[in-house]
Amino acid sequence: MASWDNLGELSNIAQLTGLDAVKLISLIVRAASTARLHKRNCRRFAQHLKLIGGLLEQLRVSELRKYPETPEPLEQLEDALRRGYLLVNSCQDHSYLYLLAMGWNIIYQFRKAQSEIDNYLCLVPLITLVWFHAVSLGEGMVALPVVRHCVRLRPGLPVLFTTTTLSSSEVIMNLLPDGVIYQVRLQTAHEASNPVAVLDLV
Repeated sequence: MASWDNLGELSNIAQLTGLDAVKLISLIVRAASTARLHKRNCRRFAQHLKLIGGLLEQLRVSELRKYPETPEPLEQLEDALRRGYLLVNSCQDHSYLYLLAMGWNIIYQFRKAQSEIDNYLCLVPLITLVWFHAVSLGEGMVALPVVRHCVRLRPGLPVLFTTTTLSSSEVIMNLLPDGVIYQVRLQTAHEASNPVAVLDLV
């Protein structure tokens, strides 16, 4: 399998040229949902990117490009997302024995892909995300005053608040300040028994 550094040289990357970050993330999420191999890595990668996509949608990528500081890091982010798509797509195209033999390399490529995308995202001016995550209703209630303080201190700052239970969501979502992005992230049985898997999603 091509390495992460060489994926950008594959001929079919040209087909992704012209797509912005939000559309590329949408393609990655769709490809991850139909991956035949390394499904868990594909879907965890896609779930991480969905959060980024939601933020970019709210900030409007086309508007960001109007600032002189943003086009170059946005292009670098989009290049990394194109390679990310090819990585996820490779989990559909190759034979089982091929990907099985390259299993450890695949895991490394996913980690490197996520790290590179996150690094480029941090280079884009105006994109700063404060993320609060509460496992229980009690944790959520404790975090609410801090969330309100952040919103008062920095109006317009993107704030994401996530919880892992439906019962807490019914309470928390009605108490959050206007403009805070709220999502429920239900844990799978595997994630609940494996804290490392949960940490990898963040």
